[in-house]
Amino acid sequence: MSCHTGSYIDEPCYFKHCFLSKGWNTLDKTLRSFWETENISEEQPIISDELSYCEKHFEKTHFRKPCGRYSVSLPFKENIQENVNLGDSRSIASKRLDQLWRRLDRDPYN
Repeated sequence: MSCHTGSYIDEPCYFKHCFLSKGWNTLDKTLRSFWETENISEEQPIISDELSYCEKHFEKTHFRKPCGRYSVSLPFKENIQENVNLGDSRSIASKRLDQLWRRLDRDPYN
């Protein structure tokens, strides 16, 4: 095939064609997979006692503060011994606090 380009010498022109054919099967499979993933199961999820307790605790104790934030009290586990032995954590915490105060006295900005 030749084409005319005005006053230039006729040179052959070559045309290249490219076709893309994609089957609908992959689209169909993708859509089917999406809807199967998004399908809501009719089975009720199994809720553990601990999760159930937390949900009830939330319903009982949450409220909205005047600033717009929500507040929920911390859920503490029941049936915990009154005299829990924490070891010597008070003295360790006191020593760390003293070290922090000394460090801040030396260099308050670092």
